[in-house]
Amino acid sequence: MPQLTKQEILNVVPGESMTKEKGILPFEKPPLTSSPDEGIQMVFDAITEPQAALKLVRTLELGVPIDQIVDSMMMMLHGEGIVPPQALPIMGPAIAAMIEGMAKLAGAPINYTEVQDPWTKPDEDRIDKLVAKMTGELVESAGSEEASEEASEGVPEEAPEADEGLMTRPEVEEGIM
Repeated sequence: MPQLTKQEILNVVPGESMTKEKGILPFEKPPLTSSPDEGIQMVFDAITEPQAALKLVRTLELGVPIDQIVDSMMMMLHGEGIVPPQALPIMGPAIAAMIEGMAKLAGAPINYTEVQDPWTKPDEDRIDKLVAKMTGELVESAGSEEASEEASEGVPEEAPEADEGLMTRPEVEEGIM
């Protein structure tokens, strides 16, 4: 497979691909395989070669997270025209498991990037408001107004929510309709 040299990468002109004939670059051609199973087998064969395995274990020993290695491998697999992009999400966990197994056998540390999912990460401000509201209600139920004022100190008052959404009816002045 043809690889771009450093000089070719530095001399890229924006829009140049529009003037060249189609199919010169590897990602413009059909992939080598469209099967995720075949792609996983190719990766396994490549990373279990002695030189590649040694480099991979050294990379892991430097503390590089496994998911970053997998991401870079998948980008290379697609960029070199080996697999289509649709196969990458299927191949990712299998490649990570292979690398993790190699790390265990070699005694290298197993690291993953600690990224919190924004969908499951709790909203700290909302939690603080709810706790303050709950403690304020609990204190009020005890009957002490001073305690409820102390509990609500430091908590900004919420502005009343306006009924102005996309599906709300517009306000109509009297006499127009």
